[in-house]
Amino acid sequence: MKKLFEAKKAMFFTLIAILIIGLLVLTFSTKIDIKIKGHLPVLERRIIAVNTFVHDIENTYLERMLRISTLSAFNALRANQKASRDFLTRDEFDLVFAELAMNGTLDVDGNKVTILGAHNLNFMLKELARISKDELHVKSVFEPRSLNVFQNNETGPWNIGINFTINYFVDGDLATWNRSSNIITRFSIIGLEDPIYSYHSKKDAQGNNPKNIIIANGFKENWTIENFGSFVRAQSYRYDSKAPSYLLRLINDYNASGCCGIESMINLNKMMAEDNKNATFVDYCYWSNICVGEDYGNYIWTIEGDKFGKQNITYYGEERDARPEHEFYRFKLDTYHIGRYNLTEYTANFCKYDFGTQVWNGTGCV
Repeated sequence: MKKLFEAKKAMFFTLIAILIIGLLVLTFSTKIDIKIKGHLPVLERRIIAVNTFVHDIENTYLERMLRISTLSAFNALRANQKASRDFLTRDEFDLVFAELAMNGTLDVDGNKVTILGAHNLNFMLKELARISKDELHVKSVFEPRSLNVFQNNETGPWNIGINFTINYFVDGDLATWNRSSNIITRFSIIGLEDPIYSYHSKKDAQGNNPKNIIIANGFKENWTIENFGSFVRAQSYRYDSKAPSYLLRLINDYNASGCCGIESMINLNKMMAEDNKNATFVDYCYWSNICVGEDYGNYIWTIEGDKFGKQNITYYGEERDARPEHEFYRFKLDTYHIGRYNLTEYTANFCKYDFGTQVWNGTGCV
C-alpha cells in the first residue's frame, strides 16, 4: 500500500512538473511571437519601400534620364557640327552618340572633352545611387552596357527611339535585387534644329548660319495652293517616303527613309545669301541634286496661280524683296512633288535636265 501511495505521489509530481514546463514553454513562445509580430510591420515597410524603389528605377527614373541625356546629346552634337562644319559618318555615329549620351564626352582632336555637364546618363545614375544611400540607406550600383537611337515604323517620322541596356544591383539588407534590363523609350523631334540647313546655308550679314526648326505641318493631305504657300512660308515639314529621316539628316545622308522621311521647302527670302540655281526647292533635293532622274520626272516647274486670283508661288523678278507677292523667289518644284502637293494645274514654265549634255534647258531655267 505504501508503495502504491508513493507511486501515485511520484506520478502527481511528474504531472505537475510537466504542467509547469508546459506553462513556461507556452509563456516564452508567446513572448517571442509577440516580439516578432511587433517587428513585422517595420520589416514589411522596409521591403516594400526598397521594392518600390526598384520598380521606379525601371519604370520612371531610367526613362526620364534617357530622355534628358539623349536630347541633351542631340543638341550638343548639333552645336559641335555647327562649329566644326563637319558631319559624322554612319559608322562613327552610333559610337560617338552613345559616348556623348552616357558619359557626356566628345573626342575633339584626339582628346575627350566633357561638353554635356550634368546631363549625361552616368552622372545622373551616380546621383541616384547617392540619394538612395542617403535617403533609403540602400546600396545601388548601376552599370550601363549599351545605348543606341533609331527610327522605324513604330517611332514614325516624328519620334526617335532609344534602346538602352543596363545592369544594376540594389542591396536593401533584408533583400537584394540583381537585374539586367533593356529599356526602350522615345522622344519627339519637334522643336529640334534641322542639321542640313545650318550646314549648307551660307552665313547672313551678321555671320550667322540660317537654321530651321522641325515643325510638322497641319495640313495633313489637304493640299491647296493656298495651303502650299503657307507650308513654304513656314518652312515646316511633312512626311514623304522618298525623303531622309531626321537621323539620316544628322549624318548628311539624303537616301530615302520609307518609314520616317521628312521634307520642307527652301524659301530663298529667308536665306538671303543662298544662291539660286536650277533645282527643285525641296530641301534635301536642293542641296544634294539627288532628285534628278525618272523617279522625279526630270523636270522642274515654276508654279503660278490662276485667273481666279489664286496665290502665285514663283516670283520671277531679278531682285528679291520683302513684298508678300514676291516672297517665293525663283521657286521651282519637280514633277513628283508637283503631284504630291496637288499642284499640277498650277504648273507654268518648265526646265528639263538633259542627261546627255548634263545641262538644264527650258523657259523655267535660271
